[in-house]
Amino acid sequence: MLRAIINFLTGLLVRGIIFIVIYYSFQYLYHDTHYTEDIGKIELKSYNYSEYASNVIPDFNTSPKYITFPYVLRGHNGTIEMVVYGGLKDYLSKLPRSITYNIGESPPTSRDFAHKFIDEPYEQIYLDQLVNLIKSETTNYDDRARIAISLVQHIPYDYDSYYNNGEARFPYEVLYDNKGVCQDKSYLLAALLKKLGYGVVLFEFERENHMAVGIKCPMQYSYRNTGYCFVETTSPTIITYANGDYIGVGKLKSMPEIIPISNGRSFDASEEYNDAQTYDYLMKQGEVLPEDLYNQWLELTRKYHLDYN
Repeated sequence: MLRAIINFLTGLLVRGIIFIVIYYSFQYLYHDTHYTEDIGKIELKSYNYSEYASNVIPDFNTSPKYITFPYVLRGHNGTIEMVVYGGLKDYLSKLPRSITYNIGESPPTSRDFAHKFIDEPYEQIYLDQLVNLIKSETTNYDDRARIAISLVQHIPYDYDSYYNNGEARFPYEVLYDNKGVCQDKSYLLAALLKKLGYGVVLFEFERENHMAVGIKCPMQYSYRNTGYCFVETTSPTIITYANGDYIGVGKLKSMPEIIPISNGRSFDASEEYNDAQTYDYLMKQGEVLPEDLYNQWLELTRKYHLDYN
């Protein structure tokens, strides 16, 4: 009888210890974010969850496949090859896209939805793999940002999802599927730039049904004096250039909602800003350009892959 009681108590103790370990492992996994009302004063607290990954999410490393992601940096073509896993993609595809709240609580905001996708805890270590590959390409911080931006811009646009009102994708789903619409690709780029240490916001144009990324930069280069440079994600575009035409709406005319993502370093956009000003001037000179202007247009097109499909 005494031995049975001891075995019973021992079993309870072991189960209690296992529960505590699992509980605190998951607490350690989650990215805890605290907000203030001031866009420039977002307090972010991150945890190192990677050491737990092999114990917590091994089943996600299934159905691997290689994908080669192209990018361009000052006219030089590059690629990053990465293994992506169907196990994680399948898990993310089953997560709800909505946020539930109780009667009497404030409804979720655009900020809440953005962080739901960007900060999903299980995909973080897999996004870190891509970030580390980007870092291995160069030691220059701003060039790392340029590679990340170009890489996302080169991911094909998902016209099927656009015309059929497809549901939003998590950043890792965009990588695995190798396609996405403006919101999907903006979430992915925001996640990468955040991990690279930059100040990041999202520009949400409700009237035009469009989303882009803002990267912290000197005020004179920023979009509408927001302190963030405009970054188009749907296709290769010069950083700071925001005068393109969009399907069904033309140019972006409304003032976007600014959704804070992270604090961080500032990007030196002087090179891109000057190129974007030149490109904008050339685009206003008509369809047939004199040879000297055509050569300028061709140089910029090659430098940024502006003719990439």
